[in-house]
Amino acid sequence: TGTLTKGQLDVTHYEIIMNNLELTKETFFVIVGAAESLSEYPLGRSIVNYEKKLLDLETYDVDVSILKPLLG
Repeated sequence: TGTLTKGQLDVTHYEIIMNNLELTKETFFVIVGAAESLSEYPLGRSIVNYEKKLLDLETYDVDVSILKPLLG
């Protein structure tokens, strides 16, 4: 994640393990990025930042009607 070397969270490696689904990395990161786009947590923000760089995106058009933070 780059936490120790850079002092911030960054995606440095990923592996998509879904044998039963055929997703491109772009589709995978659109789904995950949209899910994390309103995240207030550093790990979620780092995923969104990586996805935006990967797909050359500026913003998301996401509508969240129910947001329920959970411990975990």
